[in-house]
Amino acid sequence: MTVISPSQSDSFHSGTRKPPLAPGSHVLTGHLGPLLWDPLKFLRSCSNVAPVVRMKVAGRSIYLVCDADLVREMLVNKDGAFDKGGPVYEAGRSVAPNSLVVCPAHVHREQRTLMQPAFSPRSISAAESVMADEGEHASQSWQAGQVLDVLAEAGRMTHQVVARTLMPSVTDAIDVDYLLGVVKELTRLLALQVVVPKPVRRIVPSLDRRFAVAVAGTRRAAHQILQASRDSDTPEQGLLGVLMQGDGTGGARLTEEELCDQIITLFTAGTETTAITLAWAMYVLSVRPDLERRLHAELDSLPPGPVSFKNHLGDLPFTCNFISETLRCYPSNWLLSRSPDESTVLGSYLFPAGSSIMFSPYQIHRNPQYYSDPLTFDPDRWDGRPPTVSRRAYIPFGVGARGCIGDRFAVSEIVNLLSSITRRWSLRPAHGFRIRSKRPNLFAAPYGLHLQVEGRRQQP
Repeated sequence: MTVISPSQSDSFHSGTRKPPLAPGSHVLTGHLGPLLWDPLKFLRSCSNVAPVVRMKVAGRSIYLVCDADLVREMLVNKDGAFDKGGPVYEAGRSVAPNSLVVCPAHVHREQRTLMQPAFSPRSISAAESVMADEGEHASQSWQAGQVLDVLAEAGRMTHQVVARTLMPSVTDAIDVDYLLGVVKELTRLLALQVVVPKPVRRIVPSLDRRFAVAVAGTRRAAHQILQASRDSDTPEQGLLGVLMQGDGTGGARLTEEELCDQIITLFTAGTETTAITLAWAMYVLSVRPDLERRLHAELDSLPPGPVSFKNHLGDLPFTCNFISETLRCYPSNWLLSRSPDESTVLGSYLFPAGSSIMFSPYQIHRNPQYYSDPLTFDPDRWDGRPPTVSRRAYIPFGVGARGCIGDRFAVSEIVNLLSSITRRWSLRPAHGFRIRSKRPNLFAAPYGLHLQVEGRRQQP
């Protein structure tokens, strides 16, 4: 048995106990109803019940870790006691079983080492001109008074950035609108695979059939991208080129299916999450003109062109704080899971081998135990050195060995896209449109967000 004890908390004592039942359980359906109809509200209701609570879904116990110290211990634990597992990753492996995001721990290090060069500071610097160019191209196509489907616009930009920087030789072969549609349907149905138990899906078999169709369509698109790369007149560069070449020592290379798994990851986790953060940032600017003015002033102070992650971010303290606060309030990965390979103690709770353990960055980021006035969007809370409690309770990109490989790439991309947009336009909520974010989806996105484009009163 592996024993883990929090290093920063004295709230737990020796011995083990059973986590209490989460609020809102129904005698027949358990917590299925709250998870389906308003999962974010349900997660908030669990925040201060106990460090760990137990959810019941289809007669199965799922444990939700609500304490930030325990979450960090679980993710940073060097023994590898908690591998990626549970319903979130089981569903992900049914789509791309060998991808970096969902692969088991014993192959993760090799995959991450192979992919790391594409996310190095040098690679990010080389990609910044593409990021700025895509933002400029999109914003130039807008017209004053136009109403934007913001999530779709953000998705097009981030898909193009990934295509041009990580698989540049096939950019012209990618139908971005088709990919956006495929990925949107896949992520929606993936969430239902996570939340809706198998017995219920047997009663409604159309859910599994539609999921199978979405998986097949996504894999078909990945195969087309791979074939286009091989048919290209120029050798593939970027991450796809690295993956196709293998380790350069003549050793085994990734198979066709393994390459497709990584492509799928790039066009889901690598683009959707960044698009969602960008969309939420645009929403906040549309309803907070005071913050918009401050962001405009800071970004306008830079010379035209790409915003360098290495050279410019030190000149953009408010912009960095604004993005940090966007990631705190609206983390795209709202629910993640782990599973211990053997019976394991975390804090004062014993988790059986193979049990499903979940944690929610959204829940932790909005817990008043860690952030004062947590429901208020306040970039200034990040001024100077954040309080220690905030630092350990801030996990928008995960933490530890399985933390997001593309976190710096994503921040640089958001800065460049926002810079291109805000130098030209202001955004305001369009009349009659409302955000739909209650229903379950793989990512916590502002579905239904429509904003109206307005010309800047003072151009830079």
